[in-house]
Amino acid sequence: MTLHIDGIDLVTLGVGLLVGYAVLAYTRSTSGPAPKGDLVGAIGAGTAVATALFLLFGGA
Repeated sequence: MTLHIDGIDLVTLGVGLLVGYAVLAYTRSTSGPAPKGDLVGAIGAGTAVATALFLLFGGA
């Protein structure tokens, strides 16, 4: 069985992953009492961006 992913869906997923990575990299480089690298925040940000783009562009 083959799963076909349209181009816009692939771009949306890629943007969500890039935003999640950017949030993770930013939280690693900041100083403060919080632990380095907020993985939960990065996953949440990436998911929120991907969901918003899927809804905006009418993804599958």
